Amino acid sequence: MLNQEYKEYIRIAREDGSIYIEVCDVYWEGPHTPVSEWRRLIKITAPMNISQLDSVIESVLKNDKYFGYCKTCSSHHVNGHMHSKSCCQSCAVNLGVVY
Repeated sequence: MLNQEYKEYIRIAREDGSIYIEVCDVYWEGPHTPVSEWRRLIKITAPMNISQLDSVIESVLKNDKYFGYCKTCSSHHVNGHMHSKSCCQSCAVNLGVVY
């Protein structure tokens, strides 16, 4: 089953009889102003079981265009919460970075 760590950032949506995989894109309008937008990535056109759907979602999670991995806390984060390619914003603050 899909890792629950990502449930805030990936969702399955239905519209007009179609199913879509969407990812939450986070960007910043200012130091304390995060903005979230849901983006449709994949349209599911063929019937699939839960295992197949999990595999499709796993491929999204492994895509570094949307998610990064913090080497400091050993966790995955949506790219909008990454300070750099290898450090999340929370760990960066703990290391002295001020936003």
